[in-house]
Amino acid sequence: MTILGIAAGVAGVLGAVFLHLGAQPQALLFSNLDLKEAGQITQALDQANIKYDSRGDGSTIMVNRDEVAKARMLLAGKGLPTQGSVGYEIFDNAPALGQTEFVQNLNNQRALEGELARTIRSIRGINSARVLLVMPKRELFQDEAQQPTASVVLGIAGSDLNGDQVRAIRNLIASAVPNLRPDKVTVVDD
Repeated sequence: MTILGIAAGVAGVLGAVFLHLGAQPQALLFSNLDLKEAGQITQALDQANIKYDSRGDGSTIMVNRDEVAKARMLLAGKGLPTQGSVGYEIFDNAPALGQTEFVQNLNNQRALEGELARTIRSIRGINSARVLLVMPKRELFQDEAQQPTASVVLGIAGSDLNGDQVRAIRNLIASAVPNLRPDKVTVVDD
């Protein structure tokens, strides 16, 4: 009887280990969402049968790593999220080992774009902001390095921004990106 109990216990532990090992690693989909928008996103994920996990107070949504692109495309088609952006929290759950230099650079660029967009959204009168950075790769035998450029798309509430605000946004972006000059930053409203 005790041998049967021990065998059942070992089988249970092995089953739990295999279930845990078979689970897909999760990756950050979005964070810092307001709860209303997080609810809309989780509803869309449910309808598409994409498994997700809400963390914290529900403002962070994780999905299986191999479904991040599919989920983002689905949500982009629905115009979601309207406010959220990924910033430096992209590194919270990213494995440090095994990432290529390309992936590290891409994640760093995405994080910088997200943080800059959040900062711009804190300016009074701006409802939404999207920052796109073009960081040219320096080639080995290239005499002159190409200059980085940036585009900022703003959603503005009510009146237009004045020249000082636009200049401040251009300087903010230029000061955050190495070798980026303010005249290489384009600011437009949607």
